[in-house]
Amino acid sequence: MCHPSLVDADTLAKTDAPFCVLPSKDDPDFVSTLNRRFLTLPCTLRSSPHVRALLAPGILASLPTQEPMIAPLKDRKWFSKIVHKRFPDMHHGWMAARGDWSNELQNKRATEGIEIAIEFFNSVF
Repeated sequence: MCHPSLVDADTLAKTDAPFCVLPSKDDPDFVSTLNRRFLTLPCTLRSSPHVRALLAPGILASLPTQEPMIAPLKDRKWFSKIVHKRFPDMHHGWMAARGDWSNELQNKRATEGIEIAIEFFNSVF
């Protein structure tokens, strides 16, 4: 998935094929049990210093938990082929136009993401 920030639980539930998602720190985490209302906020809002200040240590942990977004898919025959790897040290767009490929860490993570995507496509097709 190129833009996991645009995917919500309802859209994901309609999925009928395995997918590979490599979310950044700004994108929803499909396997987290944190409250989806926070995880599906637009990435620019979640990244806001004001929102982050509200989520000081302990506050995020106090949010109610719920079933991960991918849980409704667990009975699908292709569920085991889903690839989800979070890149918590990367920003939204890190593998595309917003990425700074001259930055050594960013280049390393983007290369890793591309390798994961290639492996996924080779295993599914």
